[in-house]
Amino acid sequence: MCQRESYVLVLEGQPSLYDELSMPSTSHVFKQRLRQWCPILSQIVTVLILAAFAYWGWQNRVIMQQVFAELGPVKLMSFFLLLTLGVVLSALSFTMLVRSMGYQFTYRDGYHSLNLSQIAAMVPGKIWGFAGLAGLLSARGIPNRDSVLVISLHTLLTLSAAVFVGTWGLMPVIGWPYTLLCLVPAMVLLAGRSWCETLRSHFFMGSSPLPSSLSILRMLIVGVVSWAVVSTCFALLVYSAAGRWPASPLLVASAFAAGYVGGFASFITPSGLGVREGIITVILGPALGSDKTLALAIVFRVVHMAVLWLHIAITLCALSGGVRMTERGPH
Repeated sequence: MCQRESYVLVLEGQPSLYDELSMPSTSHVFKQRLRQWCPILSQIVTVLILAAFAYWGWQNRVIMQQVFAELGPVKLMSFFLLLTLGVVLSALSFTMLVRSMGYQFTYRDGYHSLNLSQIAAMVPGKIWGFAGLAGLLSARGIPNRDSVLVISLHTLLTLSAAVFVGTWGLMPVIGWPYTLLCLVPAMVLLAGRSWCETLRSHFFMGSSPLPSSLSILRMLIVGVVSWAVVSTCFALLVYSAAGRWPASPLLVASAFAAGYVGGFASFITPSGLGVREGIITVILGPALGSDKTLALAIVFRVVHMAVLWLHIAITLCALSGGVRMTERGPH
């Protein structure tokens, strides 16, 4: 009898020990079950939130109709233009990021990549937006390691810009310490680039170097301007529909950016559905009324989604002939 068979006989003679070694651990089984059920739970939660919005919208349809009537087609068109400017600036920041890592990446590439990734981001489950963008970068010839770095840096810079705009108006409420604390990730990337570069070379061997501190600062500035434009659009919508400033214009504008950051942190619903509107209602509800604030938040989401789908349609038409491969630029 070989040694391996004798070990098996010994283990089978100890049923509890044999079962413990042969059966997967409880934590492993739990993680597998959680991984299988997360997409289903995310879809269920999304459907429930949409149903709740639909029910609330029907119960408060008069308020919704009044909001659209008070805005009118001219103001809606101006909001479309402002939100389009936000999309253009966001694509510019993304293009600057990829080019700073040594790739011949045109603005057209960045614009179309971000627009197509919006389709994946609308699927329940936060990971699909990242996976969609990674697939688009890979289709343009960018290696997976660099794609991960690009997506991570783009997410960090986008959130840092949104946090900066969102906390600026909330500064009197939360104070300077918490405001500065929210900006720590971007400050670390700016001031500690050499340290971050050491980590990059250790964990992402063979990947492209990180952008310079000056390039990161430029992208952060473009991101802040982009978020300032979108938040200003939201503030103007609130002012146009309410006929007055329910609070300081800075606080109203910051409410949308703060809602976006909170919605991004919710990994269940797509595009922060429900969470963003809830945060906006908490911030502006006491001054404007909960129903009115929620109606304005939903109207702005509808207008924003219409603008995003318009740009997605432009991208789909432009890319009907195929995707251009990206090459490395000269160093």
